[in-house]
Amino acid sequence: MPPLVKMQAYHGGTMTGKDIQKVMENASVIFAKFASILKANKKKDCELCDACIDALCARFSSLFVLWDGAFSYASKLDPSAEDIIQYRRFVTAAVHAHMQEDLSVTPKVHLMWKHVELQMRLPGGLAWKREDWVDHMHQVTNRWRAQFSTTTNRDTRSTAMARAYQQNTHPESNAWKDKVTGDTAKGPRKEHVSKETSRKR
Repeated sequence: MPPLVKMQAYHGGTMTGKDIQKVMENASVIFAKFASILKANKKKDCELCDACIDALCARFSSLFVLWDGAFSYASKLDPSAEDIIQYRRFVTAAVHAHMQEDLSVTPKVHLMWKHVELQMRLPGGLAWKREDWVDHMHQVTNRWRAQFSTTTNRDTRSTAMARAYQQNTHPESNAWKDKVTGDTAKGPRKEHVSKETSRKR
């Protein structure tokens, strides 16, 4: 099974947004593993018993699940009144659990607690105002820069990157690739429930 979170990001001292998203989506699995690792490597002078470690990891697992729910509802396009109510429930529980663990109330936590619900009530909801596409373009252009890093001439490199962008975003090419993938794919197993669907339920 491939690792859920990139180890190089962890060892580099930072966690990327996508890694944090994976942690939230798989919190129950990851924090159960954390508990096993912490108990197995506990030092002799550790003040926490095994049950305390299990309880601590379980609380953080719940905290990540709550934040995941809050972010999911906040990201909905044209959220309904029920979506906003559910968001309020999740973010209220998340903020209180966050503070009970004596964690810092960062500007992002404050924005989620006091301002996001108002933004969700505006036309289109908060999803219309997100800038995920900017982050996506940074990731794409970084890949192309790495791909064409050996091209010393800037004009040649820029032209090659522009061609790569055109090839990857051309609607007819993408439609043809989707058709080929659809024709050759075996399709989901009968009555198969994906992990993501199961988690959301």
